[in-house]
Amino acid sequence: MQPLLLVKDYQSTLQPEVIEEGKPRRTGPTPITTTFKLEALVPMNPQEVAAAAKKEEPQ
Repeated sequence: MQPLLLVKDYQSTLQPEVIEEGKPRRTGPTPITTTFKLEALVPMNPQEVAAAAKKEEPQ
């Protein structure tokens, strides 16, 4: 198995362009603000699997 990255709560917004009289206009792409959360899912190694199985055994 391979590790897996999940992207959560992705939000992306363009900054509004403010045009003021008498000032030069910006050239190029509009600035963008992006936020997100990354969650990593990593498979357990054999030792971790054995330890988890041992914990779940009825006593």
